[in-house]
Amino acid sequence: MKINPNLYPKDGFWFKERDGVKISAGTWAGVVTRLAAYRTRAGYPPGNPREEVMRAACERNPGYCSEDSPAYNVALKIASLKGRVLKWFGDLRSLRKRTPINLVDDHAAQRRLNICRTCPMNQEIQESCSSCRTVVKEMRAEILKGDKPVGGPLIQHACAVLGEDLPTSIYLDSVTVENAELPAHCWRKRTL
Repeated sequence: MKINPNLYPKDGFWFKERDGVKISAGTWAGVVTRLAAYRTRAGYPPGNPREEVMRAACERNPGYCSEDSPAYNVALKIASLKGRVLKWFGDLRSLRKRTPINLVDDHAAQRRLNICRTCPMNQEIQESCSSCRTVVKEMRAEILKGDKPVGGPLIQHACAVLGEDLPTSIYLDSVTVENAELPAHCWRKRTL
């Protein structure tokens, strides 16, 4: 389990050690540090202070916690894909104000589209409301200067790893990235 560090628990940050001593601090990290130091001074086995503090904190404050497993993290990433895509568009809009955005030709975009079509990271943006679809359509037209054929089979799709709108991304003259989550055949993946 993982606790949200931005939420202050109603009873503060504390952990009760097996001998009954209550260890408290101003943050969860502080509790973990103090617990480790206390165990060293008391001659107790070190254990795993971070895991023990988080488990106890989540038992007392279950609404502040979420699972910390690879499967849960993947599901969360997919569920938040719409928000990540909208943020990506906002970042592109800000970048465009400072520097021109270069586009690739239709041939390069088609080659990229063919790669994205079969990619397992190509995910449909779920539960996209009509106003969100309108915003995405307007942002695509703005970034691509309204003259690129967008849509087709990827009209509501995005990259689950990068959080990019695929109909827009395939036209951007983007740099490659180092990201182990991207498949080996991805056109955005840096290869050496």
